[in-house]
Amino acid sequence: MQDQMMEDIDVTELDRDPDIDIDVLGPGTRRLQIIKLPTDGAGKAWEFSFLDGPGWAVGVTDARWGDGPHPVLSGYQKVRVLGDALMGIHQKITSVSFPMFIPPMELPPKTGTYYELAVWGGMRQSIRLHWWNTQTEGGWQDFTNYIQEVILMLERMPVDDRAPVEEAAGEE
Repeated sequence: MQDQMMEDIDVTELDRDPDIDIDVLGPGTRRLQIIKLPTDGAGKAWEFSFLDGPGWAVGVTDARWGDGPHPVLSGYQKVRVLGDALMGIHQKITSVSFPMFIPPMELPPKTGTYYELAVWGGMRQSIRLHWWNTQTEGGWQDFTNYIQEVILMLERMPVDDRAPVEEAAGEE
């Protein structure tokens, strides 16, 4: 009975924590997640996965502020991006070097944009970085500028409205 109830739920429409992998792109490994969330509106989150068959895929989901301090994600669509572009983004992000020291910030800004990057290396291996657009000290500027360039590219990519994510994941 409970299995039937779970099958009737569309997990892509449920609110979820960014740490939860709903694995709708297909069987594979989630490798990157980038979140952009303005303080005064709705944002987006992009999740990059390396799929067992077709290679790289990326999905986009809506992001908003929840009741707590963390973003809430909901919805899911596959984005049409060439696998070579995704592999290049993954290689650049995973090879970047910058100091881990972050100058203290007393309170988050009242206006601005919150960013988050998560990188997974496999089971129980991950790192998650959070910062505000006001982060200009501590040697992070080259890194944050690159993430903003990637976001601009992703924002211009069309979503695949032709098929559900499960069917679109195997397309080239």
